[in-house]
Amino acid sequence: MRLATILLSCLLTIAAARGTHRLFDVDGDHKLHTALVTRADKATTNSVREAFYAAKVVPDVLPSFDPTLLLNVNFTNSGLEDPSVTVEPGVLLTRNQTKFIPEFSISNITEDDGEKTYVVVQVDPDAHTPQNPDVAQVRHLLGGNYTTDGTAATGLALRNSSVAVSEWMRPSPPAGSDPHRYVILLYAQPDNFSAASIAPLVPVNASSSPLHFNLSEFAQATGLGLPVAGTYFLTGPDAASA
Repeated sequence: MRLATILLSCLLTIAAARGTHRLFDVDGDHKLHTALVTRADKATTNSVREAFYAAKVVPDVLPSFDPTLLLNVNFTNSGLEDPSVTVEPGVLLTRNQTKFIPEFSISNITEDDGEKTYVVVQVDPDAHTPQNPDVAQVRHLLGGNYTTDGTAATGLALRNSSVAVSEWMRPSPPAGSDPHRYVILLYAQPDNFSAASIAPLVPVNASSSPLHFNLSEFAQATGLGLPVAGTYFLTGPDAASA
């Protein structure tokens, strides 16, 4: 099996700083979720699950979440003083840090997990603003045919072998908005998952609007089921426009 010599590297976990992050404040009469997310010393499937529930990713995006793998997400922008950043659940990142599509890897896996094919989805449940998510969810990425391809610093690298159903769209919260949650999820890919096969089931393709996307309905219609891994980060508008 192609994973036999590198399986041990898949057991790496992400070191995370201990801290507390307040997601949103209650403003006037707006209905708004307020959550405190305490980061663990290192990421585990249980700590990621707890972060999703604390940040109300469940139920705002998912009906439930019980990850079995760790999804590691690394953004790189060579134009920055610190060009690389690894996502910890709930970390606050700038738009420049999240300008380009990140690299994905998985850890905490079995050899069988490393032989599977995956779908990666990113959504924003807070557009236009967390107080008024009137166009949520916004689809920022929907790509299939991700398979393991060698090792990464955080586990087994994931690469896709086909054009994404929805290409990467960088986070762009509007001026004056509080930071948005950007949720990245990994699904085990069902057989025959492609843009052509899902077209009769759901109106989602490269030219369809990314607004008003419902990930739970999409997952049910296409047989994705529930995600096997995920993470999320926060991004607000640029300081000059905030």
